[in-house]
Amino acid sequence: MKLTLLIATLLTFSGLAHAEGSIVFQMQGFKTADGSVRCALFSEEAWLKDAIDGVVVPIESGRAVCTFRDLPAGDYGIVAHHDRDDDEIMRKTLGIPREPYCFSRNAKARFGPPKFAKAKFHHDGQLTHEQAKLK
Repeated sequence: MKLTLLIATLLTFSGLAHAEGSIVFQMQGFKTADGSVRCALFSEEAWLKDAIDGVVVPIESGRAVCTFRDLPAGDYGIVAHHDRDDDEIMRKTLGIPREPYCFSRNAKARFGPPKFAKAKFHHDGQLTHEQAKLK
């Protein structure tokens, strides 16, 4: 009984267990593990303007996982970028990103970022998993 309680406690505090109300966004396609990944979660009303939450995570084994917790049911969109030099800035040349990035649902950026409708997914208030590949 004590062992079961200990394991449950460790999983809860280690981040291995994802609580209900969470969105887990897994990305792959990293060419280097330098720097970190910056993820931002948006609602439709504030798409690419005012993030609901932001997460910075390391790259491990060619993947990165951003977890957003305690979220109500609704439609959301995520944008992430590989901040290779950890300067907290998305480097651009003539408006074109120089660092790898991705959007939820693998929405494509053409002549600017995608509309919310292309990147949105529905979170049922429980546990939602989304995946994307960096571009």
